[in-house]
Amino acid sequence: MLDSEFLLRPGQDTANPAGSADLYEQAARQDGIELKGSSVLVFGFGGGYGVALELLHRGASHVFLQDPFAPIRDRRNERLPAERMERFFRRAQGAWLADERWVTLVREPLPEFAKRNPGLVDLVVSSSVFEHVATDRVGDHIAASARLSRVGGLNVHQVDLRDHFFRYPFEMLHYGERTWNRWLNADNNLNRLRLPDFRRMFQQNFSQVHVEPQLVLREEFEMARDRIRPHYLSGDDDVDSVGTVLVCALR
Repeated sequence: MLDSEFLLRPGQDTANPAGSADLYEQAARQDGIELKGSSVLVFGFGGGYGVALELLHRGASHVFLQDPFAPIRDRRNERLPAERMERFFRRAQGAWLADERWVTLVREPLPEFAKRNPGLVDLVVSSSVFEHVATDRVGDHIAASARLSRVGGLNVHQVDLRDHFFRYPFEMLHYGERTWNRWLNADNNLNRLRLPDFRRMFQQNFSQVHVEPQLVLREEFEMARDRIRPHYLSGDDDVDSVGTVLVCALR
């Protein structure tokens, strides 16, 4: 379904890999880290090689693509420019395969991989992944992202705080846990954590953390406010009306 973009909307790394790579490169540079020569782990890459190709094309030394679940999206990967793919991937049986000199596929969960590979990479990045991690495992995955980062390394994560149904981005905050999890939550899960939750957990694991709102939905928030359950409200409308954030966390 992701190959055809039917029902499930692909994440930014899949839908616009060049845009994601630009964002990661710019965020790293602002913290004094050059993408050129850096090793990068993409958390929850979704099966598409596009973001790895873009990172390598910009000079990354090696890219680790982590995802325990997503199959390789061969149809989507066929759309990538062959002249670039030939540099970093190999062709076999009519499909692109990872060239281990440049790309490593990681199929185990992030916490388990991090235990065996502390300080592995310069950068850990993701787009629209953390909001799908089970609520009681988010902290473990943030800690794993920190463990995988070298001292002085950077994490850059785009987190989408909206409901699956973007027309009503705060709709999911109207329901209790039982109703949400039994009847309304989709198969790919939304944990409904808010900006302060993510900021707190990143601050527990990193020396410096900056959480930047990327999309603020003040009008939609005002329309939904009266039905939002109190524990989802911080009391600061500038925080509570945020739809997407960029987390930059320095190890």
